[in-house]
Amino acid sequence: MAKRRNLEADLMDNPNLQNDLTSESPIKQDRRKRPRIVIPLQEDGTPDISKIDSAVLDALRSSAKEEIPEPIDPEVIKMAVSMIANIEAAIVAPRFGIPSEQALPLILPPKPIADQIGIAGSKVLSKYSGVMGKYQDEIILGALLVSWQISVLNNLRAARREMEAKNPPEVLTEKVE
Repeated sequence: MAKRRNLEADLMDNPNLQNDLTSESPIKQDRRKRPRIVIPLQEDGTPDISKIDSAVLDALRSSAKEEIPEPIDPEVIKMAVSMIANIEAAIVAPRFGIPSEQALPLILPPKPIADQIGIAGSKVLSKYSGVMGKYQDEIILGALLVSWQISVLNNLRAARREMEAKNPPEVLTEKVE
């Protein structure tokens, strides 16, 4: 309150400040047109609710009821990293001639790094996610299903390689003329 009184006193004493505030500059016009909420404070610094307009109080109450997005669990990020590593092992490793099941441990980040990725990724995605935090369970389920199916494919490929190693395909030895 004291600062406001001082500003009002300065305005009365200084006509140049009055002219600046009433001038037609676009910046100052925008400032005056923007809706503002003024919350009067008591001497101890707490809001004086008795002096706040009822419409302003309703607007404050309704904005306070808006849902705050739930922070994303770092485990969700770690699951997503694991899913990406499984996909990478299934697709990229065979192109290098490495079986997927051998490549996966090489592709997955070590536990301390995975933990840090989970924490940092959680903070970043929580900041920009909006409602993504609501769907953590769905993300986890999707990551688990994809990872599980890729591991099934890797196991099937490994079983096929074992069978081919035990029973190599017959090679034609006849001379074709």
